[in-house]
Amino acid sequence: MLNLISIFLTFTQIPPPPVIERDYHATVENLRKTDEDANRDPINSVAALTAAIESLNSFTPELAQDPQSLALRQFARLNLARAHLLDGQPERAAAVMDEAIREAMGAQLPADKLGPSLAELYQDRLVALAAEGRASLVVTCDAPCRVYVDEREVGQDPPPLLLGRYRVWVEDVAGTRETLREELALTQADQTYELVFSALELPVAAPTEPSTKPPRIIPRWASLTLLAAGAAVMAAGGAAIGVGNKSEKVGGMVGGAVVLGIGGAALASGVVSLGVDAYRASHARGHQATLSWAVRF
Repeated sequence: MLNLISIFLTFTQIPPPPVIERDYHATVENLRKTDEDANRDPINSVAALTAAIESLNSFTPELAQDPQSLALRQFARLNLARAHLLDGQPERAAAVMDEAIREAMGAQLPADKLGPSLAELYQDRLVALAAEGRASLVVTCDAPCRVYVDEREVGQDPPPLLLGRYRVWVEDVAGTRETLREELALTQADQTYELVFSALELPVAAPTEPSTKPPRIIPRWASLTLLAAGAAVMAAGGAAIGVGNKSEKVGGMVGGAVVLGIGGAALASGVVSLGVDAYRASHARGHQATLSWAVRF
């Protein structure tokens, strides 16, 4: 039985962001030129080719509707894997090939056009990724939405995906809500990952009014006076008991004991009143909580 892993992502009802001019065609042409440079000098073109490929990630809807540019990016990524192989970086070449395989969504890659070494790497990574298994992705929207995975429109319930990282783009069809852009890692085979993309009404926090301090049992100064007086009387009572004991006078000892008891009672009263007031104050502070909301886009 498939287990379900839910990831709740919310968006607010906000005005659309200002239009930002983005030159998609210039970005595609830059990738085309950089890919051609990589054919002539693969090792020295690694950084530029990597950046040119990643720059297309910001144009998800445009790229999804442009099969030729998708094919160009696919070939450029294979070219990048080949450059890493030529540079003696097989681990990086494998990582790039894995991403190319995931982006292809099951389609065959033309790795054989770039030499037998790359074709062999492609077959090896196909077997390795297949052995790891697949996971399912389900996107739930509370309004009509478009779902793209790795710049391909897949719908809200795409076929099971190979494990790994995917770029997920969810946009509101009406265009009135902020687009979700999320990088999602599918790490467990035979699991269903659910993205819940829904509107969230944020509560309006009421102004915080100054809290009323609870009344004290007795004034604080009186409690402190009881403490001081109680301590002093106890000291006097103790001294009287000591003197009576030395003189062996019973009356002096009894009087000292009485004074000692009175002082103890006063001291205890001061301690209790301060303790009760402190508890009331802390209890009142405990109810002055601030309601906060964390919303992730």
